[in-house]
Amino acid sequence: MPKFTQAAGQTVASDIRSTFDSLDRAVYDAARLATDFIDACTGSELPPARSQRVLKSLADGIAKVVDGRADMVQAQRTLVSIKTGSNLDVYDFGCWMDDTQKPPFPAIPQVEAAAMRVLEQ
Repeated sequence: MPKFTQAAGQTVASDIRSTFDSLDRAVYDAARLATDFIDACTGSELPPARSQRVLKSLADGIAKVVDGRADMVQAQRTLVSIKTGSNLDVYDFGCWMDDTQKPPFPAIPQVEAAAMRVLEQ
């Protein structure tokens, strides 16, 4: 059984949440850029063939970020699986689990309270 420190588990969980926040922000910013570009082109007399190249590149970039996000979802699932088979299986660090991955045990309030005390230190 892998043995990890609680601090390491919390760090990884925090980094996963931060990574998803960053990816979501990247999708949002790229979509906004596409919208701003369309607004800028309105009335500009820019030929559609030229604006099409930009829109295609922006759309491809958004798609790649979304695909990368899917890879991170898979990585997060694997991390949850590793945590479940480790000494940290009783701790909830705040990582999401999708609807198909239910914890193998009910929440244990005493363990969660102990984990929170450790995290607050």
